[in-house]
Amino acid sequence: MTRLKHYIEYLFVRFLYWLLGTFPEWMMRAVARFLAFIMRFVIHYRSTVIDVNLELAFPEKSKAERKQIKNKFYYHIALFFLEFIRGPKVTDQYLEERIIIEDDTALKKYIGKPVLLVSGHIGEFNLWLMLMVKYLGTHLNVIFKDQRNPYTSQMNVDFRYACGQKPIFSKGAIKKCIELLEAKEYIGFLNDQNPWDRGINVNFFGHEAPTMKGLAIFKEQFDYPILQGYVVRDEQKGMYRFWINELEIEKSDDQETYYKNILQASNDHLEAAVKRFPDQYLWSHRRWRIEYHELEKL
Repeated sequence: MTRLKHYIEYLFVRFLYWLLGTFPEWMMRAVARFLAFIMRFVIHYRSTVIDVNLELAFPEKSKAERKQIKNKFYYHIALFFLEFIRGPKVTDQYLEERIIIEDDTALKKYIGKPVLLVSGHIGEFNLWLMLMVKYLGTHLNVIFKDQRNPYTSQMNVDFRYACGQKPIFSKGAIKKCIELLEAKEYIGFLNDQNPWDRGINVNFFGHEAPTMKGLAIFKEQFDYPILQGYVVRDEQKGMYRFWINELEIEKSDDQETYYKNILQASNDHLEAAVKRFPDQYLWSHRRWRIEYHELEKL
């Protein structure tokens, strides 16, 4: 019975991906506005989490300003989902025509050399992954969480391959990443996941934020340069913007201090990007070390 249920779910998801993938851009934006309205005013998708996060990040802003960011965020996340589905159809020509390159000096400097590539849950991070594939001229390994439904899980694996990405399953990911880095393969990290008690606490918008320590482990072991960048949407121009920089890490003989320096540098870089494009960060993400579940009950 479970297998049949999974297969029906898979057929529905596959049909949905096909249908939405046929929409022209103007229709995608119209659908995104509709979905944003549903999430914001009908189902109130993670409304409390978003409110709490925005107040933590921007206490200096008025309630009206934070409300405006919240409303724009719902539109952003809806449009991101629709654009994500189009991933396999995105060509190099599309990337060249639609992305404004603000700064790619660091990336060009290290082409053909081993690096650690980092982004965060801001803007069009799936486009960022595809842009990295274009620059590098080879596939990019990405950490991938397996799903309970084997059919949709395999569909997502195939989807990643079609986008030039090679999935690394989250179970045993650190060991696999070390093997890949030893072979000088490229890995793309989204380093603002909240691992709770399995991470290292560093500052993000003035508050303690548990941060995955994999990046710090890999930096210490291989000492590859860390390049961190983003692709964000420029609504006024109907384009995207891309920039990437090499992180400057303060050295330390103490491992714990060095790990914190690495992760703090990454968080600081992301924070600067979020301040620039506040409506395009994943505010529905439980980022900080607070009891979100208790707050959602209020």
